[in-house]
Amino acid sequence: MGWQTKKTTSGTVEKGKIGERDCVPVAERENEHVRHERAKATHQSREAVHQMTRIHTVICPEYGRAYLSSGKATTAKSNPEA
Repeated sequence: MGWQTKKTTSGTVEKGKIGERDCVPVAERENEHVRHERAKATHQSREAVHQMTRIHTVICPEYGRAYLSSGKATTAKSNPEA
């Protein structure tokens, strides 16, 4: 099984509060990676057997504000049948 990983760029959140609406653009971008990897697997006669996305947050040590640091989409693909 091969693993493909993609990351987004970071984004800050106002007032140190991370809400659902703040995560939506990051989640949408990660879902683009998921769709792309699924299509790529199909084109290679493989199957995307497991896909997941994660959104990472960090607290700024200097200001104590939370921000979205990155997102990560992971895809596990089956090997083509021989």
